[in-house]
Amino acid sequence: MLQIKKANEDQLRLFFQEQFYQIESQPELIEHGYIAQLAGRDLGFFALIPVNEQSKVLRSFYIKQGNPPSAIIMLLDGIKQHALSEGVDNLLVTSHSKETDRLLEAHQFTPLESAEVRKDGQTYWQANLKNTTNQ
Repeated sequence: MLQIKKANEDQLRLFFQEQFYQIESQPELIEHGYIAQLAGRDLGFFALIPVNEQSKVLRSFYIKQGNPPSAIIMLLDGIKQHALSEGVDNLLVTSHSKETDRLLEAHQFTPLESAEVRKDGQTYWQANLKNTTNQ
């Protein structure tokens, strides 16, 4: 069963190893980051950054090397369930690839109409967690 736990700085150092020191947003990841584990093994990491009381942005979505490709889907579903359990109504995420766009669309995210594409080419997506069910 997938377990999601608040990450502390020591866990982040272990998860990211030498890459930890290259991350510019360390304080944000420490404050809002989570480690996902499956059968006691690290599966991935993500951060949920508050926008307002009902919305959070999914940032820094990482899958630990050595996990199967299906881990992406499992973790994305787990993130949505976790956010919903925290009272989040809207989960926002940005994408900069067609592959990510397809994954988000398959998991009931919809492109934001008002800011669909930014100058940097990223697409903004939203999942209304109160009105969706996970696949």
